[in-house]
Order: sequence, then C-alpha cells, then structure tokens
Amino acid sequence: MRDLDQRRGQFLADVSHELRTPLTILRGEADVALRGPGDAGDLRLALERIQGEAAELGLLIDDLLAFARTAQDDLPLQFEQIRLGDLVEAAAQDGEMLCATREIRLTAKVEPPGFEFTADFRRLKQALIIGIDNAVKQSPPGSAIAITGRHDGDVAELAICDEGSGIAEADLPHVFERFFRGHGADGSSRDGIGIGLAVARDIVERHGGQIGLANRPEGGAVLTIRVPLQGKIAA
Repeated sequence: MRDLDQRRGQFLADVSHELRTPLTILRGEADVALRGPGDAGDLRLALERIQGEAAELGLLIDDLLAFARTAQDDLPLQFEQIRLGDLVEAAAQDGEMLCATREIRLTAKVEPPGFEFTADFRRLKQALIIGIDNAVKQSPPGSAIAITGRHDGDVAELAICDEGSGIAEADLPHVFERFFRGHGADGSSRDGIGIGLAVARDIVERHGGQIGLANRPEGGAVLTIRVPLQGKIAA
C-alpha cells in the first residue's frame, strides 16, 4: 500500500508539472492577443498558437485516460521520421513564451536543419521544453538561452545552454532524481518540485538515448540530449 501511495503521488506530481507548461504558454498567448488593438496577422498567430497548445492539452488528457485504463506505468512512444530543424523550431516557439516572463532572449540553431532521425516528435519536444523551463529558472532577467541541434555520428545531439549561476557540484549527480531540488553554484535554491528533469530523462532513455546536465566553463549550465538515429524503447 505504501508503494502504491508513493507511485500515485509521483504520478500526480508528473501530471501537475506537465499541465503547467502549456497553461503558461496559453496565458501568454492570450495576453498577446488582448494587448491593445494589435495587428490582424499577430492576432491570428496568437490564436493559432492557442489552438495548438489546446490541442497539446487534449493529447495530454488522452494520455492520462489511457494511463488510467491500463496497469502500465509507461505510455508507448510513437516513432516516426522527424526533421531535427522542425523539432528545435517547435520547442523554441513554445519556449519563447516561457522566456518572455523574465525577458530572456532565446536563440535556436540547427546544423543541418533538414537532417532526419527516428523519434517520438511530441515526447522529445516535451523533453526540450522541460530543459528550456529549467534553464529559464536558472537564468537572470535579460540573459540568453541557446538551443542547438546537430548530427554527430550515429546520434542526434541537442543542447540547451543558459547564462545562469550553474549547478552546485555536489548536486550534479542528483539533478535527474525525482523530487530532487538542488542549488545553484552561488548557493541559491531552485524553484519547482524536482519533477521536470526526471520526466525528461525518462523520455530520452526510452528513446535509447542519454541526457546530461553540466556546468559550462564560461558560466551557466548546459543540458545535453543525445538520441540514436534509430531510436528504440529501452527494455
């Protein structure tokens, strides 16, 4: 019973975290649409983004229903051929709204943008959004976050770099543990309940990939995701 209660609590925490990000984006886009008279093109773009995020919420609810109807902890991944550039662009578009709350500049670069590999587009994008959200929490207002994607041998490599205080060295081995809330290199405490990076790790590892978080020599932190070109669900 204790194990069941613990798993239920973990599940509810995961759900809360995953709902928060699209709701933040929805609120931000609604604010854009309601801010003054606005240009018709900008209003249409904001409404399209709202529509897209509402669709994402609908898919998340479908996943939750599927989870409730089965005794399995993990939902199957939907593998398909995806373009690295499309993945990074989609994550960057949603990430811009998260960055806007702290006036953080977000840039994205992919080499080559047309490179294709096998992955679950929605789940891998979810892992990237978690990484961006984590970087935003670490970054001071007015700083920058960079997303990069590249083809490296037999893997697709994605990186999210920030200009924050970095991670305390003692915390680095634990940052992907569920419910772990670490500290910055400057001793500052982290926001959140310690769920996001654990969820991202699960997504990446189920692709047969690896995820890591390290401090950058020039300051800040870098989250790195490496996914094999032919992703498979780990046993």
